[in-house]
Amino acid sequence: MPLRLAAILLAMLLLLPALGRAEPVETRYRNAAQAFHKLNAKTHSTAAQWRDVGAVFYSIFSQHVTHPRGADGLYSAGLAMRTANLHQGQDADIELALRHFQQFLRTYPDNRLADDSLMHIGEIFSLGDRNLQRAYLTFRQVLVAYPKGDQAALAKRKAQALEALVSPRAAQKQRAKASAAIGNEAAVHRTAPRGPMAQMKRVLYSSLEDYTRVILTTDEAVSYRYSELPAGDGKPRRLYIDLDNTLPHKALALEQLVGDRVLQKIRISRNTPSTTRVVFDLNNIKRFEVQNLALPFEKKIIVDLYPQRVESKARQVSFRPAPREVAVPRPHRVETLSLRSALGLKVKRLVIDPGHGGRDPGAVGFGLREKDVALSLSRELKAVFQRERPDIEVSLTRDRDKFIPLDRRPVIAKQAGADLFVSIHLNAHDQERFHGVETYFLNLSTDASALRLAARENASTEKQITDLNAILRDLLQDTNILESSKLAKLLQASLITELRGQYKVRDLGVKQAPFMVLVGAEMPSVLVEAGFLTNRRENRRLKNSNYLRKIAEGIYAGLRKYIQEQHFALDYSRPAVAATGRGF
Repeated sequence: MPLRLAAILLAMLLLLPALGRAEPVETRYRNAAQAFHKLNAKTHSTAAQWRDVGAVFYSIFSQHVTHPRGADGLYSAGLAMRTANLHQGQDADIELALRHFQQFLRTYPDNRLADDSLMHIGEIFSLGDRNLQRAYLTFRQVLVAYPKGDQAALAKRKAQALEALVSPRAAQKQRAKASAAIGNEAAVHRTAPRGPMAQMKRVLYSSLEDYTRVILTTDEAVSYRYSELPAGDGKPRRLYIDLDNTLPHKALALEQLVGDRVLQKIRISRNTPSTTRVVFDLNNIKRFEVQNLALPFEKKIIVDLYPQRVESKARQVSFRPAPREVAVPRPHRVETLSLRSALGLKVKRLVIDPGHGGRDPGAVGFGLREKDVALSLSRELKAVFQRERPDIEVSLTRDRDKFIPLDRRPVIAKQAGADLFVSIHLNAHDQERFHGVETYFLNLSTDASALRLAARENASTEKQITDLNAILRDLLQDTNILESSKLAKLLQASLITELRGQYKVRDLGVKQAPFMVLVGAEMPSVLVEAGFLTNRRENRRLKNSNYLRKIAEGIYAGLRKYIQEQHFALDYSRPAVAATGRGF
């Protein structure tokens, strides 16, 4: 949407009659919109003035992510920063505008302003010919994702104008990427032209609580097809994926037994001289999803298999590499070793991360701010360790009311040589009745509530993740997922046990979500949501130093158990036999 039209619409919002008594968020938004309108009407305005307006809009979003004005605030913040750049602003202004619009798409992909945000992103990439191919891709994505939107005609004109400026081959590739970028799943997926043979490097699986995930890793982007075969003739129901122009690595297993609720085994073969086929022998499966993820140095095809029903008892998470030899029917020698023995390391350092801080207050409720409670709780936890385990060095990412970017926090932990990383947060919800304690580890998620929470906690990030490369690289670090999930389970169980000795507390369990504060952590890491500031009863408790001490002692107990019980399995196998045959 052009800036002038956007300003007119914002001005119209000010003229709408109030329906009843306005809520505080509505009042804040209308005041910010009034300031925007006044600045836009001025003959002369400065970049600094527009930055101030943008900061107010962004604070509305960060504190009210799920409120309708949260989306309006984030979009308006992007408009303000674009305008700041036009008024002799700095390059940082336009970069911040870009991040705001990208964040809008991640947080509100179905909002009425999503196509407008895409248009702004395309126009920013077009500025000074900074990245014409990205601009072209973005305008094409508007056409594919929002073909009936009010921006479609303009996006088509801009895409046609840019197409003449990129090579025909590049334009063809960008069309393919634009279709893939909106998440379309089809039985045929093409991401690369035919050429030198790609190589399948690894096949990993993870039996998680609600589904089983299989990750196929190749060194280059490949085209692939997938389909199902019904059970019959003594064979189970099967799903197969054919990877074109691809060869399996010589050390890759031909067959791997899984034996969980949905997956019996994984088989790999050469279906044709240039095609590798991966076959999944299925159990009681309800549905499956196939995703294609492109990382900088390797490409991944993610297959998620969902069971007919979810068992109430949580399953043990197992995430291990495929064995290297299956042609010879002999058992593998598996030894269970402690992490300390296997790596020759001890847990010597813990870094505690008090969430938010400085200009980022986090959640707010009944007189409490998340940043203050998180810091108090983190200090309590450090004190427990200093008293009970003085042999472990404990530090905080911040020891005062200071703003630290989300992506900087795991870097601080890494620089401190941390063996464990715990981020402390407090929760919030629009409805006061929500309460309880939960622990998260970094992973992909389809849970709506987990994603909403991640969106709120990620609101202050200054890191660009539109292509998801950085975050997905960390989400798919096999050992880190396993160890972090173990840590989260032990910590949550100990925390609930400690609190229930004196208080009635709801156990919200262990969950997974893409929290930016955990991205890049190269050690087992978790995020604790220690209660809801927006729940009156929990809010009163969180004002009590004894309750904070109990939380700290519960977290300490979980960390202590993890340090004592951690282990993993090493698999020693002989080299694999060459893959031959059709595999069916």
